[in-house]
Amino acid sequence: MKACPTPVLSALLAATLLQACGGGGSDGAGPTSQPTSTPAPSPVPAPTPAPAPVPAVTAIGAALGPVAASARIGVAGGRLDAPDYGLAVMVPAGAFDSEQLVTLQPIENTAPGARGAAWRIRPEGLQAARPITLEWQPSAAQRNGAKHLRIATQGADGIWRSAKAGSDSDGVVRTSTTHFSDWSLVAGVQLRPGAADVGLQQAQDLAVMICGRDTDAAMPGMDLHFACDTDGRTALGSDAWAVNGAAGGNAAVGTLSGADALGPARRSYRAPAALPTQNPVAVSVKYQDPFDSIDGPVQLVANLTVIDPQAGCDWLKGVDGLNVELEQDYQWAGSDAQGSARYAHRARVTGALPRDPLTPIGQVWFTGSASGGSVSADQFYRSAIGGDTIQVTGQGAPLVVAAVPTLRVFVDLQTCRLDFSGYVPVGARHVHSGSDGSHEMEANVSGLSFRIAGYALSGRREFGEERLLPAELGRRVNTEFVDPDSHRNFEGVSGMARLRWSLKPQ
Repeated sequence: MKACPTPVLSALLAATLLQACGGGGSDGAGPTSQPTSTPAPSPVPAPTPAPAPVPAVTAIGAALGPVAASARIGVAGGRLDAPDYGLAVMVPAGAFDSEQLVTLQPIENTAPGARGAAWRIRPEGLQAARPITLEWQPSAAQRNGAKHLRIATQGADGIWRSAKAGSDSDGVVRTSTTHFSDWSLVAGVQLRPGAADVGLQQAQDLAVMICGRDTDAAMPGMDLHFACDTDGRTALGSDAWAVNGAAGGNAAVGTLSGADALGPARRSYRAPAALPTQNPVAVSVKYQDPFDSIDGPVQLVANLTVIDPQAGCDWLKGVDGLNVELEQDYQWAGSDAQGSARYAHRARVTGALPRDPLTPIGQVWFTGSASGGSVSADQFYRSAIGGDTIQVTGQGAPLVVAAVPTLRVFVDLQTCRLDFSGYVPVGARHVHSGSDGSHEMEANVSGLSFRIAGYALSGRREFGEERLLPAELGRRVNTEFVDPDSHRNFEGVSGMARLRWSLKPQ
């Protein structure tokens, strides 16, 4: 009998030799085969490690216009607000050893993961003796579909960095610094778009974008920011995506198509055949951000409004009233040859607008007042001539006079466009101080007027938006505006005000 070699070669060669020696066959024609050792597996090459993320180097943002806000701040400290009511610079007492002209200039935003505007704060290079606080109040649009918001600054090397100690609480993102430069609000992970209009049975694509960051070894306490990556890594399974809480959606709220794989975390949303009861719909995804894994998975939400452009607006003839929610934010400081002023106005109010019986043919009117919520006013004026001052302060529920509606909605049924205007007042003290002492003035109200013009209904059943409007003190030039009560009028536009509003049929 011939000798059989030990099968130490490849598995294929071992099987051939076993057959030749009478082993491995099922018919067993030859003698019983002897035990053999297991073939050694072929060596598996080690996986190639993923390249380490490289900090994003971007161009320095070009100026988008002149200085938009400024304030002279000395050793006592002070505050400067951006005209879009987003960024606020708060300088504590003792941070400056002499008076400084602090300015805000809008610039091109080149930050990875940028949300909204970017600002250049000057004097650049100034080193403060105490930390200066930067606060950013993101708009609804800037928060939609985004998580892990931070305030980042760009260095001379073109790299964006943010402080690990930054925070996001009470609707405000905060950080601290001892120097001025270029700044932007950024997000770590985003679902894009965060908001959109989608027609009936139309589709909208959505994708997760990761904007990573990691410790800067050369600057303790700071994180480097990387370029945003649309590969999305891997979502948490097909049941991670939902529409109004329903996994994958359904015929009533709209459906999601697509599957997760190693690569893009994407879905395509298709709107239902009829307007959903809850509209906008919330498309959500549970997602693991590889750069922020401490808190576990996060949920990103995009708000998609389903519209029916063919529906028209005649249905409003059968609506008896509208419920209104209104938010106003306005801060501004300025001066001219006659004096200086600063304004701070904030309102969070609700109300009901019954249908107006005087509605003419071809239109629908709703009139009423804000009755719930709160309004605050804080205004200060100083005369450049005599040094007299006027201080206005007020805080409380909106004032309501039953016979005088302060909010009005007009709908043109032919064009399906809406005009919304009004006045939200609060009781306030007006105190005049001068060479003859201080006394309270007769005025006991302060408020802010506004107008939204030509809003397209576009087949919607609920209306609303958030936008910035020019603030005009007593001189209304623009079609859309806000106008705060004022003891002084300043020529031109005095900054911008943020207005968020919604109207829902009762």
